[in-house]
Amino acid sequence: MTQDKKHLSQNQEARELLHHVVALIEESKKQVALTVNREVTLLYWRVGRTINQSFYRNNERGMESK
Repeated sequence: MTQDKKHLSQNQEARELLHHVVALIEESKKQVALTVNREVTLLYWRVGRTINQSFYRNNERGMESK
């Protein structure tokens, strides 16, 4: 293999490696975003449930005192 062909082959391998690494990073970023979105949604749901439970408990106490 001539020096130029060897150099071109190494450049192609480097580009393929870089492409693969970039794809891995992008996939991880997507998974992180999905995980964060899921956890934030669950947090909001739990906060809402906690507020509702507190509200209903307080209303039940108010009804008992009447």
